[in-house]
Amino acid sequence: MQFFSPKEPDSPVICIAICNFIPPSSSLSIPSTSKASNFLPFYVGERLQIISHCDNWCFGHFEADSTQTGIFPSNFIEPIDENLLNDEDDVRRFSSSTFDSVKESKQLLLEITETLKAWWKFLKKDYSRGLLDSDFQQYEDSIKELILTRKRILSGNIPTEELKELRHTTAKKIDLGSHRMGLSMPIRDEASRILRIDNLSVISSYREHEKAYSKIISDNFNEIPQLSILFINLNQIDFNFLYDCELTILLWDNDSKKALTESMIFKWDRKLKKFNHQSLSGMFVGLNVAELMKESFELTATITVSAPIDIALSALNGKPAKIIGDPICVRQPLAQGSLKLADKLKDILDKEKRELRLSFKPLMQIEKFKSNRKSELFIEFTIQRLTGPSIEEIEIRHPEIFNPKPISILRLNPTTAKEIMEENRNEIYLKLGGSDFHGGKYSDKNIEVYFKVYDDEGNPKSGCFVTTTPDKIEYKDFYRSCVYCSEDRPIFNEMIKISLPSILTKDLHLRILYYHRRTSDKSEKDKSVKPFAVSWLRLIYKGVLEKSTSDEL
Repeated sequence: MQFFSPKEPDSPVICIAICNFIPPSSSLSIPSTSKASNFLPFYVGERLQIISHCDNWCFGHFEADSTQTGIFPSNFIEPIDENLLNDEDDVRRFSSSTFDSVKESKQLLLEITETLKAWWKFLKKDYSRGLLDSDFQQYEDSIKELILTRKRILSGNIPTEELKELRHTTAKKIDLGSHRMGLSMPIRDEASRILRIDNLSVISSYREHEKAYSKIISDNFNEIPQLSILFINLNQIDFNFLYDCELTILLWDNDSKKALTESMIFKWDRKLKKFNHQSLSGMFVGLNVAELMKESFELTATITVSAPIDIALSALNGKPAKIIGDPICVRQPLAQGSLKLADKLKDILDKEKRELRLSFKPLMQIEKFKSNRKSELFIEFTIQRLTGPSIEEIEIRHPEIFNPKPISILRLNPTTAKEIMEENRNEIYLKLGGSDFHGGKYSDKNIEVYFKVYDDEGNPKSGCFVTTTPDKIEYKDFYRSCVYCSEDRPIFNEMIKISLPSILTKDLHLRILYYHRRTSDKSEKDKSVKPFAVSWLRLIYKGVLEKSTSDEL
């Protein structure tokens, strides 16, 4: 490590902290020298002035207190270009109808910067006087959201219409946060810009302040966004199947035809004649109240049986199945069902349990897979909805439900900045869609697709494919698709979750193998062991995640 000599630069560089920097100790002694290097701890939102820097380290002090100096990592801060923010022409006047995106960005940056300075000054003052940790965490989350907004603006990739909406939402966050801290707040025009009142009369200024105050204390404005958690507890059931099977559930938006959440898999054992799990509970997290009230909000479930493909073929052609030796069991979609939840949750009380039943529709003839052919195919479960400003607050109110804590079923895409920061996810989702194996003289049917992840040197990566069960989250080295009996154009519709390695990788790709699955005669059995085709799909190229949203293999 190199040490810094404090020197006044020609033009000071002002930075803002984007992460908390709390070193394990305030100083670090270096054996090769008799000196000690003092660290400068800080919290997100604080402003610092850089005196000098070397490699990934900076030496400087707080902008508000030059007596506190020390070194700190450069990746914990972000420079502020004050020249962009000191343009007096950018301050908007009352009822301005023009919208210049460049000047609007500068003015919004100025407002965010000044707000962060005021908020952090308040936090340092009140924390020393006994501010509660819960309140401090709430204020710190608000600061992080403003910093993320600032980074988006500085990227320069925000369209004009989105910038207009961002102006409204940011102004709302700033005014609400300042109101909770008891700080002074500006009055705004219809576009949420700060008003200059030098041209307003005393009466007009007073009325504008009244309107601003009424808006802040109104129920709609002060309403904290409510999150919902859906708890589901499955009842044990005997499906009367002759083979092992899996039950997959997820939340679905029928309007957009897209999954809202990841899936949870319940494994049913033919020997035990029940689900082979210690717990049959799970909780869908990251939902909002508006989504639950949509008519298109559904719970979908699929039963997949693990059996030789010849059973399905014999059911299709009406002939007895001829299975030679030890057959290869493949996953086959057997039945599917869905249940609209909007009506079920409309009048449900917090923590109230509802008993629900979901019936399945067969996707193929299931009689040969069951010991009791006349029994109905269904599942029964209880569902609970808990609502609150955060998962932590809900857990404090209802500790009995979280003991033991059920496995979380996450949203496919987090909706808030706080979720993105807290979940710290490093994964991608691959949807296996439609396919066409119809050839010229013949067609390939009963196809299984086999996935495995490899790095740039051709080494297989272990534990990349993730499945969620009620007991635990499982990591597998490969993924096998379902097999559709006698289909040469199957539509798989399978969502595959791939966990990216934490170690830096320059290149990462999927190797995809295609197999025939049939064991009714020896030649077919030999053919089903070896793949008949292979393809590749790039995931990471030169250290960057591939941007393609779809690929045709």
